[in-house]
Amino acid sequence: MHSAAIHAHRAPDPAPVDDPVPEPPPHQPHPVPQDDPVPDHNPAGQPG
Repeated sequence: MHSAAIHAHRAPDPAPVDDPVPEPPPHQPHPVPQDDPVPDHNPAGQPG
């Protein structure tokens, strides 16, 4: 009977499967590495 109780509790718990929230985060584009502080939109390197 104990097994039945545990199984019943797990059945109505499709939260982790129905909730794909933790998926988007890892898809975010990683920021530019600090090793290259030079902005790509300013190849000249001039202020303004």
